Amino acid sequence: TLSLHDALPISIDLSKGQTVNLTKESNGSKTIEVRAKWNTSLSKETMDLDLMAIQLANGICHDIAFYGNKDPMTGIIETKDKSITLSGDDRTGGNKEWNEVITIKADKINQLIDKIACTLSIDKAEKKGQNFGLVRDLSIEIYDVEHNNVIATFAPDLENPLSTAMVLCEFIIRNNNLFIKPIGQEGELVTILKGYSIDVTND
Repeated sequence: TLSLHDALPISIDLSKGQTVNLTKESNGSKTIEVRAKWNTSLSKETMDLDLMAIQLANGICHDIAFYGNKDPMTGIIETKDKSITLSGDDRTGGNKEWNEVITIKADKINQLIDKIACTLSIDKAEKKGQNFGLVRDLSIEIYDVEHNNVIATFAPDLENPLSTAMVLCEFIIRNNNLFIKPIGQEGELVTILKGYSIDVTND
């Protein structure tokens, strides 16, 4: 007899630095979501947090999915290989179940890609005088779309209240398997992007 415990897989509570094989845990699911939510009610003005997904090949940036590269015709935010899509830019935070979502379609990932980094940053943080000290209840859920199941969850520690950006996690592609590793590296977006061989202007 199949018990309820057997029927409902228990999600993994991830810790910083832990690596989990999502392909194995999801029984080969090809579509995974990174769901993020947060609360910015401490901020006196609108606080805009943005997710970003960076495709890497041998440590070099291959493509980026972020709010600034939305397709002007369709409004869709995705990488050129259509393997990564962003749900859109939520400019408020704390007003719905998931503020922003990154969808990864494993079977569409360019074969050159060996890593995908997911970051969270505050837009115009310096101009508005905002930082992660104003953010509460940051949590991440890794969701298996095909099997309608939560694979893993983690709550990144915001240890530096003056930071304005964070590497949430990295996905590693190895031998046709997709692994996840929570990172939790805080700092400024410009510095974080430089770590992924991306040079940008800090405005």
